Amino acid sequence: QESHATGKRPDDLTDLIEEGELLLTLNIFYPVIFQKHKDHKPYQTVLVLGSQKLTELRDSISCVSDLQIGGEFSSQPDQAPEHISKDLYKSAFFYFEGIFYNDKRYPECRDLSRTIIEWSESHDRGYENLQSVKMEDYVFNDLSLKIGFPYLYCHQGNCEHIIIITDIRLIHHDDCLDRNLYPLLIKKHWLCTRKCFVCKMYTARWVTNRDSLAP
Repeated sequence: QESHATGKRPDDLTDLIEEGELLLTLNIFYPVIFQKHKDHKPYQTVLVLGSQKLTELRDSISCVSDLQIGGEFSSQPDQAPEHISKDLYKSAFFYFEGIFYNDKRYPECRDLSRTIIEWSESHDRGYENLQSVKMEDYVFNDLSLKIGFPYLYCHQGNCEHIIIITDIRLIHHDDCLDRNLYPLLIKKHWLCTRKCFVCKMYTARWVTNRDSLAP
């Protein structure tokens, strides 16, 4: 995707990125519970602008946990689900340098960091002055960040991704200059899909457990 966007200018000049804009490169890793991927390359590498809100990065992150179907569909497997987990459970936070940036854009969003902060304050655990703020109130230019340092993105209650910033630089005229295309996905780790055990042709859509009719 980066190759198609290299040097791209917007049709509307108001969307042209100005000279001097910061450009950050972020590696987003698989959830930490996926041990089989712990030695793999990052799941996603994205470019974000310094003037972009943290919520824009949050909305661009793709994770299988967000795509899970909420509800029981075993009797009607071909029925299109009305909602996926990302629509049902919208709470999430980033953790950068002692501050939890919680997504509070929707009334149903919860402060997922509260339990962690209360745990750290219950005893002297070496974490000083942990704070909780609204993610939507901050852009990347507001943050103090370290290159190569592991930070955290948490969503769906307990799905945790390590985020590492690998580069911070000024934007160049050969970069994509269309603001609407950022955050810009430049790399994605692809996995082989698993075929259906019945037809042996198409990608599996459902997982069944303890099914006497399953092969």
